[in-house]
Amino acid sequence: MRQPRLSLREQPLPGGQPLAFGAGLLIALIVGTLLLLAAGHDPLKIYSRMFEASLGDPDAWAKTINRAVPLGLAGLAVAVAGSMGLWNIGAEGQIMAGAIAAAWVAR
Repeated sequence: MRQPRLSLREQPLPGGQPLAFGAGLLIALIVGTLLLLAAGHDPLKIYSRMFEASLGDPDAWAKTINRAVPLGLAGLAVAVAGSMGLWNIGAEGQIMAGAIAAAWVAR
């Protein structure tokens, strides 16, 4: 019997990245729905409240952006270190050091 082998594609599938993103999002929503149903909650009500709390009005947008930007910058810092072949597990410390440096520059 022939053993299955994995091989690297020379060209990625057209539209593969958006398709993978959509599939991941759909799987996450399905798993979340199943967990919410198992806990006895209404998934549509919970998902709509999550959407309203994060994107429902301009204040919600501001709060979402305020919390997302530091996480994105920390992820970017880890990605830069990883692209140089270094291992970085101190993203929280980098956020604190960046905040201290920004406060020092702004004074």
